[in-house]
Amino acid sequence: MKNKYYNKKENRRCSCCRYGTVSEFIDEVFCRKKGLTDKNDCCIHFKYDVLKRVPGSQTPKNDFKPSDFKID
Repeated sequence: MKNKYYNKKENRRCSCCRYGTVSEFIDEVFCRKKGLTDKNDCCIHFKYDVLKRVPGSQTPKNDFKPSDFKID
């Protein structure tokens, strides 16, 4: 079953890798295998880490009507 919210092939980048640690001060990743790399780089040592993924924001739906808040 395909997950429509995440595609592993599109999101192969060092910022989601098990071996990478995102720097707080510069826009780079410290990789245990390659050293200092760009966030969007990817190498053959890539191992996906679910906990490092930052989900995209979802827009709230504001299509409520006053009748939605009435108790009958």
